[in-house]
Amino acid sequence: RIVKINGARANLDIIESIIREQTSIYEAAVAQDEQNNVCVFIVLKQNTSILEYELKEYINMKYIGLPITPIFYIRDILPKTISGKINYIQLKESIKHNLIENSNDSQADIHTLKKIVEKILATSEIATSDNLFNLGLHSLNAVQLAGIIRKTFKKGIKIKQIFEKPTIKDIYDM
Repeated sequence: RIVKINGARANLDIIESIIREQTSIYEAAVAQDEQNNVCVFIVLKQNTSILEYELKEYINMKYIGLPITPIFYIRDILPKTISGKINYIQLKESIKHNLIENSNDSQADIHTLKKIVEKILATSEIATSDNLFNLGLHSLNAVQLAGIIRKTFKKGIKIKQIFEKPTIKDIYDM
């Protein structure tokens, strides 16, 4: 399955195999929508999570020669054909008719932001209303957090804003 992305050829099967290398991914499928975006459908293993920005970096590190900015969709299951293979036609139809939830909805974004903060602070017990500075966030972490937020959510955030409103919920709402 060779497609053109930004004028260059890309093999979706190779991208798919790169994604499947991740230990938290149970199943993955890659398709291209009508606007030529690379759409990555992921089924996670039970009790696991993945950060989109880390997966994007991993894909671009392994798939040399073409920067890819995929749109991620987290699914419970992937549609299958009668023979048990992934039904790419049904995946493309679900994109076209907006029948799937994009992982960029607010709940998924807050969850992603929470995972980013937990990784920076090396902890796993953070509530969205906790003051991050009381949990150990400091100015260098705040700079790191702002950079990751810019990269992950394409959202400009200033360090000053993190100091003024230091909870996950407040940071997300900025």
